[in-house]
Amino acid sequence: MKSNSIRCALGVDPGGTKCEAILVRDDGTVLGWGKAQEPGLSGRSDEMVSLAVRRALGAAEFDELQITSLRPLPPLEQLTIKPAVKVRDHRVTETEGALALVGEEYGMVVVAGTGARVWGRTRDGRALGLDGLGPILGDVGGAYQIGYTALRAAVRAVQHPRHQT
Repeated sequence: MKSNSIRCALGVDPGGTKCEAILVRDDGTVLGWGKAQEPGLSGRSDEMVSLAVRRALGAAEFDELQITSLRPLPPLEQLTIKPAVKVRDHRVTETEGALALVGEEYGMVVVAGTGARVWGRTRDGRALGLDGLGPILGDVGGAYQIGYTALRAAVRAVQHPRHQT
């Protein structure tokens, strides 16, 4: 490593409806942020991930890049990362990332965004995940399910006075 090298970290958060990415220099300075969201496209798609990452990277110059993501990334050249940059890719799960943020190895993690998932790990290593099944089979507590349930209740209330909300 050069003594004057610029080291950065890129965090990528691909979700069900959008993808966000942030570029941070090793001293904590935020260099860029990108968001990609298009109707009908998953935030986990290569297209949305690439767009969010390119927006976060912008015109920043760096020699080393640590990437943390919840999914495999598209090829680096698609992300406009120069071949001379030393890249290390760290793949984590939502639950590993959340536990690491609070410095724990076990506990319970609840993710409630567009979708929903509950996951836990005990001290002795047993793990259990609930839901995370997507909008058709599950996501109870996620934004889609809450909106869907409210819409159904409103329509039923209009159809018959017995179902007024």
